[in-house]
Amino acid sequence: MASVELAENLLSIALAGGKGTRLASERKRLQRATHPHLPESAWGTAGPKALASMRSKKSGVVKPMIEWHLDIHAACGRVNGLILAAGEGGNLLEHHFQAAHYGSYQGIPVELLVESRPAGTIAPIVKLHSDGRLPEQPIVYANADNLLEGNLYDYYRRGVLKAAACGIDAADSVIDVAALVPWEESSHYGALDMEPDTGIVRGFHEKSPKENNPFIERDGQRWTPINSGFSIIPNPYQLFGQYLNDKIICTSQSLERGELEYGEHEGTVKYESVYEQIAADGRMVAVISEGYWTDLGSEEKVRAAEKRLPELKFM
Repeated sequence: MASVELAENLLSIALAGGKGTRLASERKRLQRATHPHLPESAWGTAGPKALASMRSKKSGVVKPMIEWHLDIHAACGRVNGLILAAGEGGNLLEHHFQAAHYGSYQGIPVELLVESRPAGTIAPIVKLHSDGRLPEQPIVYANADNLLEGNLYDYYRRGVLKAAACGIDAADSVIDVAALVPWEESSHYGALDMEPDTGIVRGFHEKSPKENNPFIERDGQRWTPINSGFSIIPNPYQLFGQYLNDKIICTSQSLERGELEYGEHEGTVKYESVYEQIAADGRMVAVISEGYWTDLGSEEKVRAAEKRLPELKFM
């Protein structure tokens, strides 16, 4: 295998545009005690999902959901920039970070990309591309309502080495960080069709019946690798120069201007749709996280996660 050159640092983009419709209304209510830096007019109102409060059952520490997520990036030690992609309530999110953290989080500069209307999960990439700011530096692309144990730079390193071992140019690839869930529960998630030996991802099974989903046997139990909501793009400038076409760009921009109905065009502007094509071209590898993973899509899952904070290994 040829020698592999690794970047020293990562840039993280966190998709923080959710409304949190399945969370308890009280969790989303902005209170002076938990959000003292927000404008007084915001107190008592329902905020965006990113600012929903989460309390550690162990320590009693209360923080917005987005901060528990950003702890994963900060703990890596190699993330030198954070971009938060926000939608509705983005002005409150921006005010929170400017007032409470002075534009940074644990010493890492924070930038807000705010959509005036939903423009798809690929919208941050479209915005950076349109501004001529797509970096050649590796980026972590993450759903901000997911938690994942492990070190992000280690996932990057493992993914680049795995791509090289498979003869794939890392600069033209995506590294998908896969979580393992019991095969019996795999129909609730987006399962990865991956080769266990090489890690090459051939495609996705989006919430398919478990009988259609691949699995790995360990100690007599079946586990299915799923998309954890975390991926790493070693060279966004080079990769998206090939896969970010005019249709995706124009659709995303038209959605934000209110010229199109989101429901009719969602599939075009999902990053997963772009990833499907990249995987079909043999340019995606997966590295498996052995640690705790959860999405925070419902009140039940948030309450379960609160019992694990802050003992997770990224803290």
